[in-house]
Amino acid sequence: MTVRPKAYRAARTALFISLLWVGGCLAPLQPVHAQQRPSIQNTDGYGEVTFLEGMASMVDGDDRPLRPVKIGDKCRRGDRIRTGIKARLTLRLPSGNDIRFDEFTTVAIESLAADHADAPPDTHIRLLAGNAWVTMARVDDRKGRFRLLTPLAGVETDRGIFRLTVFPDGSAIVKLYAGSAHVRQASPARNPDARENPPARQKRTWHHLLKPMHQLFIRPNGIPTQPYPFTVKADQSGWVLWNRHQDERMKTPTESGR
Repeated sequence: MTVRPKAYRAARTALFISLLWVGGCLAPLQPVHAQQRPSIQNTDGYGEVTFLEGMASMVDGDDRPLRPVKIGDKCRRGDRIRTGIKARLTLRLPSGNDIRFDEFTTVAIESLAADHADAPPDTHIRLLAGNAWVTMARVDDRKGRFRLLTPLAGVETDRGIFRLTVFPDGSAIVKLYAGSAHVRQASPARNPDARENPPARQKRTWHHLLKPMHQLFIRPNGIPTQPYPFTVKADQSGWVLWNRHQDERMKTPTESGR
């Protein structure tokens, strides 16, 4: 049978259009590869809420609630968090370490920033009221400076486990369970209009190095006791036992078998 050229061209065009239509229908069935977001060095730093039991809020400088906190929230410099009744919250720091807060605790994030892109992040957190538990271990051989501050003192460690309580009158107590920690008198706010005193006339500040299973009480006037020991038996509150359980869960199988 002889096919006319015009009929042949029409048939070929119809076949081509049909193939395009079929291909368009099947295209969505092909696997779609999401575009990967480029990795960016975060020099500003942030902490992430990885655990929350009960209610917690972001608050302003007058402790007025701004918005509720939820798991996955990012906390940055300048943020202030307050936990409610029967609440517990875990904040994962840029270094990968955890700090946990008990109920009725108010905390201000003062610094989660690095000096430069390749530096480990420094962490300065101010505990205004309540209880905090710090589990600090160097991650990936990074050695960042960590300071948990109170109105009267600061606790600094690069590897250790301790808890800090700030009471309503401003006094505080720090208990060290493992590692080492330096407890220093808080530096007074500097008045830019005041003349600096010569070194000989500057007031001497206090400083103590805590050993494991030792504690230090800071009086409301800012004067500390000498470090003194405490026992596990006398330190069995629900807050302590819960944190010990969380620390055990964080250990690797090798550490757990030691």
